[in-house]
Amino acid sequence: MFLCALATLPCALPAYALPPTLSLLTTDLTASPNEYVSLLVVAQDPDGDPLELGAENVPSWAQFWSHQVGSTYYAVIFGTPSDKSVGVYSNIRISAADGSGNVVTLPLEFTVGAPIITLLTPRPTAVAGEYFTFLASAKRADGGATDVHVENVPAWATAWTTYDGSTSWITLYGTPTAQDVGVYPPVRIVASVSTGTIVKTVEIPVAYATGKSWALLRIAPTQNEDGSPLLDLAGYRYYVWPPDATSPTITDVGLAGSPLGVLGMTTGLWKIALTAYNSARAESRLSPVLPLLVR
Repeated sequence: MFLCALATLPCALPAYALPPTLSLLTTDLTASPNEYVSLLVVAQDPDGDPLELGAENVPSWAQFWSHQVGSTYYAVIFGTPSDKSVGVYSNIRISAADGSGNVVTLPLEFTVGAPIITLLTPRPTAVAGEYFTFLASAKRADGGATDVHVENVPAWATAWTTYDGSTSWITLYGTPTAQDVGVYPPVRIVASVSTGTIVKTVEIPVAYATGKSWALLRIAPTQNEDGSPLLDLAGYRYYVWPPDATSPTITDVGLAGSPLGVLGMTTGLWKIALTAYNSARAESRLSPVLPLLVR
């Protein structure tokens, strides 16, 4: 703990080392097979501390090299991929450590000889009763044509692709109904050229858009999974995924608990499901997930 007496102000504050900075200078992160590749990263430390540079998940066809010139450090990943190196390298990481406990990393994604798929509609969510459109693009490094198709298209939607001479465009559109509300298997965008195929997936749930108030209707189960009558229903549990959460918050509300409502929920896509349990605390399977878009 740092203490500073008022009677003796001003006093010196403890010094803390500032973290290093990493900047990527290479703008084109694509290459064709048998083409020389060089990815350049610059590192500096605001305090002038010496830096140690490192790299993780460097492709097998490449090498890592670092060098210092004055107060500036350079990290380079270089090499020549072969025809067998086609693919997307999405987990390359450059790191810089200042010796004072500060370590920063810079993630890189590099594509060799395969189309680049870009999702142009961030966090897509369709809303029941409203027209929806989703846009993506696929482009190969040399600007040539790309064979593109879409898989797992929901029944309420139509997929359409076109090529403008340099880029393939993928559009998915439609107007879902209340009967379409739910979470679907991810849509798969598949782009192929002679040197390889790239697949990107995107989840497009169909949600209710909440108004000023709403309640989640519970229909009490009447039988067990084996078909026998359910005579000792004891309560419900809500499973709630806030926007961008990967795990749910679980709330046991018993039999008389209040239904969920929109009050206090932040804007974004929420996902809700529930289970029922009996007097022995045996829990049912999770109900279908209900997406709710809070605006």
